[in-house]
Amino acid sequence: MRPVFEVLAPGLLATLQDFGRRGQRSIGVAASGAMDAFALQAANVLCGNPRGTAVLEMAMQGPVLRTLDDTVAVLGGVENAMLDGCPVPAWKSMLLRKHQTLDLSAPFDGAFGYLAVAGGFDVPVVLGSRSTYLRAALGGFQGRTLRKGDVLEAAPQPPASRPGRFLSQDQLPNYAQAVTVRVMPGPHAEYFGAHLLDVLCRTAYLVAAQSDRMGYRLHGLALARTVQAELPSEAMVLGAVQIPPDGQPIVLLADHQTTGGYPVLAVVISADLPLLAQLKPSGKVAFRVVALEEAYGAALDFEYRLLRLQTGCNVR
Repeated sequence: MRPVFEVLAPGLLATLQDFGRRGQRSIGVAASGAMDAFALQAANVLCGNPRGTAVLEMAMQGPVLRTLDDTVAVLGGVENAMLDGCPVPAWKSMLLRKHQTLDLSAPFDGAFGYLAVAGGFDVPVVLGSRSTYLRAALGGFQGRTLRKGDVLEAAPQPPASRPGRFLSQDQLPNYAQAVTVRVMPGPHAEYFGAHLLDVLCRTAYLVAAQSDRMGYRLHGLALARTVQAELPSEAMVLGAVQIPPDGQPIVLLADHQTTGGYPVLAVVISADLPLLAQLKPSGKVAFRVVALEEAYGAALDFEYRLLRLQTGCNVR
């Protein structure tokens, strides 16, 4: 282990995240993990790390950090970052020198930014993951968000880590604040009548301020159930579009509960979850129903983008 950063100012919501706790939901443990799976993996690839290595995830605006060692690092989705008062680019691996100040406090274009460091942030593995689950104070850096004075450590730098790698223009993610995401019909569509999924897809919704890593609450046209019978609690999945009694949809995200009793009208396909996750409060989302074949194709395209980056990193 090597100390790499001291936290001078903590930012709004800075936690360590990786792919998340796979295979633990059967015992009631949320998966957690990065909200934007593309940003997590792309930043790690540019840094020379395995794609699921633990990174620092920051909501809305990040911390101010002092470097404690020379290291290669990558900023994912972090615009207007400053290193000793000079601008530094996102999506490009850079060499940080000991005793520099990295200021990530300017607001991001999207909701979440990422900092990957060569070797990955080194914290204990809990139930197979280094991800932070705040509601249970589990994993990450002592199970919590960063505080002033914290010291972050990293594993040894891998040989593949070097400055100068970058995303080309056609590889850059788009953090638009008005997006259309694809969905498939959920298991309880019959609770809403045959037409209500179409109604969902003809309506734009705004992300509510009460949204968090557990799920995004949406404001717009209320969706009324035609069947009022109560549902027993059952397993929930990432991207599920739940409809509570007030009719305002909730989309379940990284820290979502393992079970729930609200009916699920639709499920956002995995490839489009990063687009949704990067919406800020008042961001606009619309939905489009797709068939299983398109969902599979989108997942393959998502993986292809990362494999293309992994096998042929741009170097300048």
